[in-house]
Amino acid sequence: MMMERSFQVRGARGWGRKLLIPLLAVVWMLVGLYSEKPDEALACSCIGPLPLSEAMTHKTAVFAGKVTDIVPPESKPVMSSAEPVLVTLEVSRVWKGQVPPEVQLTTAMSSASCGYDGFHVGGEFLVLAHGEEQPLQTGLCDGTQPLAAAEPELSELGAGYEPLAKPSVAEQPQGPTSEGAEGMNEGKSVSSYWIPAGITLVVLAGLLLFILNKKRSA
Repeated sequence: MMMERSFQVRGARGWGRKLLIPLLAVVWMLVGLYSEKPDEALACSCIGPLPLSEAMTHKTAVFAGKVTDIVPPESKPVMSSAEPVLVTLEVSRVWKGQVPPEVQLTTAMSSASCGYDGFHVGGEFLVLAHGEEQPLQTGLCDGTQPLAAAEPELSELGAGYEPLAKPSVAEQPQGPTSEGAEGMNEGKSVSSYWIPAGITLVVLAGLLLFILNKKRSA
């Protein structure tokens, strides 16, 4: 009788070991799907940039500038295509808004979330942005584009005006740092770390219950 029960317990353990490997493989496959790339399945759903005359009414700032720095979002096990990229531009001309000589703005890291992913250091752009304070926001639906491709818009905009005079050191506002930009959405995305861990715990708990039930039935 003891030998039979011992055999049943060993059999349950054997089944547990056989189940463990495929279950863990499924878990890590799910983790890989989450962590390899931001989700590109969802496409941007905006209907496109507004006509320039209408955009001038709705946007906070319209200006031309050269990109001097780009800070990508902090790398995490689980990332979204909406993670913010911080872009710094040296402003050369303004058509709307009280725009300083240097501007920081954010955009979603992927066009899948309507982010403008064409920014690159050294590139010059016509930027249409919204937001009440820095960093402003822009995206694929706002009409931001390379300056070289914006001849029709520049002709319609006209001469424009110079950016605001740079304030003195004592008056200089403290803009977001690179560290601040990387942690902008930390609070929102903390829960994303628990997705793979939660899946693993559920699978292991189910496996443990299976083994215990086998032992009891033995």
